[in-house]
Amino acid sequence: EVHYRKQGVSSWTSVTPNPTTRETTISNVDKGSLYKVQVRAVSDVGSGEWRSATSPRTFRVPDAPTNLMISPPSGSCDQLMVTWTAPSNTALLRLDHVTN
Repeated sequence: EVHYRKQGVSSWTSVTPNPTTRETTISNVDKGSLYKVQVRAVSDVGSGEWRSATSPRTFRVPDAPTNLMISPPSGSCDQLMVTWTAPSNTALLRLDHVTN
C-alpha cells in the first residue's frame, strides 16, 4: 500500500503499486514541491507498519534572470552589451535572440 502528500497538506492520496516490481509512479506533482511518501506491506492477515520517506524537490522551471542591462560598449556604435544575473535555481542560462 502506498500513499503520498505534498508538504504542508494534511490529507493523503493513495496510489496502486505494481506488485511484481514493488514500484509505482506518482503523477501530476507540482514542480518545485516536496512530497512525503509512505509504504507498507499488506497481506491476508493484516497490514504492516508504515515506512516514510521525503522526496527530493521536484524539478521546477527556473526563475527569470534579474538585473538585465543593455548598453553600448565604450567606444562602439555598432554593438550592444547585454548583462544579467542568473537565477539561483538553475545551473545553465541560455540566451536566445529573437528578430522581428
